[in-house]
Amino acid sequence: MQINKFIAAISSCYAPSEAKKIASLFAEKYNLNDLDDASIHKYITRINHLEPIQYIIEEAWFYDIPFYVNEHTLIPRPETEELVDFIIKENKSKKKLSILDIGTGTGCIPITLKRKIPDATIWAIDISTKALNAAKINAATYSTDINFIAMDFLAAHHYPFPLLDIIVSNPPYIPQAEEPLMDATVTKYEPHTALFVPDNHPLIFYERIVDFAKTQLKNSGAVYVETHYQYALEVVAMFDAAAFETTVIKDITGNNRFVKAIKKP
Repeated sequence: MQINKFIAAISSCYAPSEAKKIASLFAEKYNLNDLDDASIHKYITRINHLEPIQYIIEEAWFYDIPFYVNEHTLIPRPETEELVDFIIKENKSKKKLSILDIGTGTGCIPITLKRKIPDATIWAIDISTKALNAAKINAATYSTDINFIAMDFLAAHHYPFPLLDIIVSNPPYIPQAEEPLMDATVTKYEPHTALFVPDNHPLIFYERIVDFAKTQLKNSGAVYVETHYQYALEVVAMFDAAAFETTVIKDITGNNRFVKAIKKP
């Protein structure tokens, strides 16, 4: 099948620019001339049912490399690339860092940090063992030594890692009430436990991260978190109340997206 015919076959469900992008990603992964019509039709059907192309090709780029993804992992977002880039630029010259990623999903955050700050020792936790299985595949692909641990962060009280220099997290932060406003490609297919939080407790993960950092972060250590742009200042207030030195960082679109908090000695 020619690429133009492929684009035409999905154009009823996607805007022209998006259809071209999807077709391009598909063609990078599969040679259309090598697939029979029945196989192509199955792929087109999945695309037209709004299944994300990343799940169909089992691949999503993050930072500078492709990661294996499946229905148990969130698809990595450009905003999270910005967060990781910020951490790398601030810490790449430091030695013997101990880093924890909370809610690791595909493992894109710790694997990228390990590739760019190879001297660091990195732990990564997630409540989903199926997500961790995907993360382990990615770590093996890129020969990165990450300590993956299955853990319910909200419930845990004992931790199998030492005091940390850096805590990083892109936790669930979308209030459940926003689900009807979101794209169906997200709400129909991506894992809701990695996306949504209760409407009456939208900062539940940040509250836990603040409490955790009080005891598990070294003095002068840093927390880096991605946030809902409408709640970034509330997250700052939580860290300020715990006597951290905080900074709000805007994303590329100008929204308050990230919070850095340093633990004062």
